[in-house]
Amino acid sequence: MGQAARLIGLDSSPAQHANSRTLYEHVPGLEFVHADAATFLSDSPQSLDVAYSLFGTLDFSDPQILLEALATALRPGGRLVFSTLGHYKNGAAPATECQPSDVPTRLADGSPGTMERWVLDTPCA
Repeated sequence: MGQAARLIGLDSSPAQHANSRTLYEHVPGLEFVHADAATFLSDSPQSLDVAYSLFGTLDFSDPQILLEALATALRPGGRLVFSTLGHYKNGAAPATECQPSDVPTRLADGSPGTMERWVLDTPCA
């Protein structure tokens, strides 16, 4: 019989981390980590069989840094499963250079702010 799965919910946003704990703390075996994804993954070599991101860290982290950290954290034969935007929510075309755009957001206190988001036409080299 196989080993029980260890599940990690990882987020660098204090508000999203708290929201995740509120919504999912009842899930057995789910651990919540509040940390920068690239740092956490780089510090966890060959610790993951699967990394899954649904419109998450791959949209909001520099892919050149994050993909290297994921490669470090995944065990041999591990899988990265993700979804990301093909264009910006306002309909703008994806970037052709490996650089983020500032997109509007709401801060934890409700005030308007901006955050970096990578929506890319082609992978970064």
